[in-house]
Amino acid sequence: MAKQTATLLIVDDDTAHRTMLKAHLGSEGYEIIEADDGDVAVHLARERAVDLVLLDLKMRRMGGMEALAAIHEAKPQLPVIIVTAFSSVESAVEAMKLGAIDYIIRPFEMSTVELAVSRALAMDPDLLLFDEPSAGLDPIIAAGIDELIVELKKAYSMSIVVVTHELASAFLIADRMLLIDRQHHCDRHQ
Repeated sequence: MAKQTATLLIVDDDTAHRTMLKAHLGSEGYEIIEADDGDVAVHLARERAVDLVLLDLKMRRMGGMEALAAIHEAKPQLPVIIVTAFSSVESAVEAMKLGAIDYIIRPFEMSTVELAVSRALAMDPDLLLFDEPSAGLDPIIAAGIDELIVELKKAYSMSIVVVTHELASAFLIADRMLLIDRQHHCDRHQ
């Protein structure tokens, strides 16, 4: 989907963070809808034509995990990206199991969000496939994915390897876990 026609739902109880994402992504040509809590997000996702959700985890009335589950139940093909300052391996895995397609840790570079959004919008919504499953991932993880795909093509004489949502989620979990591990390692040594 072209970003000029894509509608993003930004869900965060932190007004400053929501405004920053809205300003940046809006300037990139996306239409922006905002919600300050999970319950509002679920309602908007059900009622409005939304192409992607950027969802915080920690919110007052309805948290991100509960909202993610409700959104995924109502619209299983709607891509949801978790954006949180409260990261853990457990929450990343839970989010992916509930249907999130990416998990971004704050603070972040805006290019990280842009890449995640463009990747999510590039997915085939009917098949939940990625054209380039290793694009934008940590070089260690990306090299492993690329090597795996080459080996699968050789082993089974295939010209194409289909990367489903589940496999792409596994790749993203591995990538995010490496990032979380590096951040925690740096925090302990400061």
